[in-house]
Amino acid sequence: MKILFLPLFRMPSGHHRVADALMDTIQRRTKKKKIECKKVDLLSYSNKNFEKKMISRLYLTWIYHTPQTYDWAYKHFAYTRSHKHCSFQGFEHYFLHYLKKIAS
Repeated sequence: MKILFLPLFRMPSGHHRVADALMDTIQRRTKKKKIECKKVDLLSYSNKNFEKKMISRLYLTWIYHTPQTYDWAYKHFAYTRSHKHCSFQGFEHYFLHYLKKIAS
């Protein structure tokens, strides 16, 4: 069995810590079973330079200068029970190719 974790960005974050903790727990609890855990930052995998030079810097600058707008955006777009008001189809289409590449 293979398990893929997809934290956001390459920079150390809570997403990476949670992925690491889950992978460690899975490995410790399933020693006899063959479970392969892998962690891949999909944004860096798809375009390393763009993520490194643009997205991470923009993301950190946004949070630093206007944390209240980040909080609002996170709650409005990522932390809702219904994503009917959001459309991530463009991102899904873009990343699908890379997900298939990782899976093969």
